[in-house]
Amino acid sequence: PAWEDVEPEPHPALPAGDAAALRWSFPEGRRFGYDFNQSVRQQTTASQGGRSGSMTGRDRNGGTFAVVSRGGGVAGVLVTLEAREAYRDDRAVPADELRKQGPSRFEVEMKEDGSAKIKRVDGASDAQLFFDLLLALREGERALEGGARVATRITGRRKVGRHECVRLETEIEAEGAIPGGRRRMQGRAVGYFDPSAGRFIRASAVVVASQRENLKDAKGVWATRAVDSHSSFRLELLER
Repeated sequence: PAWEDVEPEPHPALPAGDAAALRWSFPEGRRFGYDFNQSVRQQTTASQGGRSGSMTGRDRNGGTFAVVSRGGGVAGVLVTLEAREAYRDDRAVPADELRKQGPSRFEVEMKEDGSAKIKRVDGASDAQLFFDLLLALREGERALEGGARVATRITGRRKVGRHECVRLETEIEAEGAIPGGRRRMQGRAVGYFDPSAGRFIRASAVVVASQRENLKDAKGVWATRAVDSHSSFRLELLER
C-alpha cells in the first residue's frame, strides 16, 4: 500500500524539536479511550474438479479501545469490536445475522514502552496486529513471533488538532507456508504520538494479504483456493 493511501489527511509540519522519549504515560488511575473503525474487502475464488466459483466480500467493523492504567508503567486495554455492515457479492447481510455473531473482545496488558501481551480473546479479531502495527512505538526493525518483520521510523513532527505529535511510519511483512500453500501479508501504518501526553492521538493502517492453497481431497481430486484481502484501520483518541 502507498503511504498516501494509509493517511490521506495532511497535518501541518512542525519544526524539528528536541528528541523526546516515546513512551506511553500510565500513572495509576489514568483512563482514556479510542474510537476504532475497520474496513475489509475480500475476493475468494475456488475450483475443484470441473467446478469453480468466486465470491466478493465487504465488511465494516467498529468499536473502542478502553485504556486503564494500573500503575507501575502498565495498563490494561479492553478492545471491543462489532460488525456494522457486511456484503457478500454486493448483497447485504441482514442485520439480525450480524447481531448473532456478537462482538469480539480481547484484553491486553501493555507497558509504557509499547510492548503488548494479549491476555484473552473472545471472538475473531486481528488482536496482535493492532499493537504490532497500528500502535508500533519502538524505532528500528524487529522480528515477531511467527516470522513477521516490523520496521518503525520517525518521519518528523506534525500538528494534529491541538497536539504536537511525532509522526511514526511502520511497515510489516510476513510470508509463510500453510497446509497446501502459502500466505503473504504486507502492511503500512502511520501514527501520531504526543510525547507530552504520553499517548497516540490517531493512527491508521492498510494491510493487504494473499493466500493460495492446492489440496487433494479423500477421492484424489485437487481443489484450489485463492483469497486476496485489503484491510484499512483507523484509531482516534476520544477527547473530552
